[in-house]
Amino acid sequence: MCALKTYTPPPGKNVPLYFRTHVGLCLFDVAILMNGVVQGSGVGPVLFFIYIDDLAKLLQRYDITARLFADDVKVYLEITEHEDVVRLQKALDVITAWTSEWQLSVSVSKCNIQGWTRQEWKTRE
Repeated sequence: MCALKTYTPPPGKNVPLYFRTHVGLCLFDVAILMNGVVQGSGVGPVLFFIYIDDLAKLLQRYDITARLFADDVKVYLEITEHEDVVRLQKALDVITAWTSEWQLSVSVSKCNIQGWTRQEWKTRE
């Protein structure tokens, strides 16, 4: 675990990470990774799990159900009262702060919200 600890830069810090990609007999030039996890590396999946697990734990603190797969985050919450809306907004704020701290971006165009109800859907006018 010490090797992994020294391999990952601290949050919010621009500590360059030098890496090379090896595919078959091809060895590519050395490149610099300023943040994130090296794609295609042997330890990449483990590092990404450690990386993203922090977000899951943050959301748990607010009793938010989250599902994480690869680079996708799904947040589930039953909204029955105003406080639930506040919790959902807090979850979105936590995700925003976490991505900012780790210098990641959110693809807003891929974000959406789904709602289910047995009652007629009412909208504000």
